[in-house]
Amino acid sequence: MEGDEIKLLLINLGESRQDYIIHKCIKNGVTVFASDNTTEIHSILSSQRVTHIMIDPIGRKTDWLEFLSQIRGSEGGVNYKIIITTARKDKEFIARLLKLGIVSFIPSLITDDAVFERLDAIVKISAYGKENRRHFRVKVKSGISKVNFSVPGSGKVVSGELTDISIVALALRLEKPQDFEDVAVGKVMDKVQLKINNKFATFSMKILKSGPHTVGALTEIQDNSLFVISNFIYEEMLKEITSASRAKIG
Repeated sequence: MEGDEIKLLLINLGESRQDYIIHKCIKNGVTVFASDNTTEIHSILSSQRVTHIMIDPIGRKTDWLEFLSQIRGSEGGVNYKIIITTARKDKEFIARLLKLGIVSFIPSLITDDAVFERLDAIVKISAYGKENRRHFRVKVKSGISKVNFSVPGSGKVVSGELTDISIVALALRLEKPQDFEDVAVGKVMDKVQLKINNKFATFSMKILKSGPHTVGALTEIQDNSLFVISNFIYEEMLKEITSASRAKIG
């Protein structure tokens, strides 16, 4: 339901941790945004119904505690559930955090996996994914992807390009439309190779629909390949959101 939708904004987490959490959110169908730019953050908050903000408030260029105070004072600002992650523990700092009405505190000097476990306990990201079974699907522009796989038994190599993709399935347009005769519904294609935006992923794919436009479900896939796909989906989602926001302003 729309009212129960989780929308998480990540601020100043560092690229590695940010990418890890984005991947987990995309995997579970949770809308996620990330930015360290105050102008962009204001734009996201004004155009999206953000429910949770996760932030490391220690930064060299921005007084993030003052920024959070401004957010709290803005229209609807009291509704944001703010989660702090930081290594600082001094009393004065903690007192300022408490005045902001934070919902939780996560130490930053632990592994990405441990940080996500604590975040998940608060925001219920994994439970949301199980309950809603929603997976973001994005369109893929022609010319930026390439898919290759060998047909079991014949060894024939089939190639194509993506038309759309989610974290669990993809659709592709075959280079040679007649090749679909070798790609039967129900067959599993192993070692499928995907190149998208000059990044690579490998996985197995079960054919769900056979034809010049073929659809497959991703089966066996390693985390590094899953990261490639989830990051692409995230980047495309941001483009769509930015484009929609500009259209509203226009």
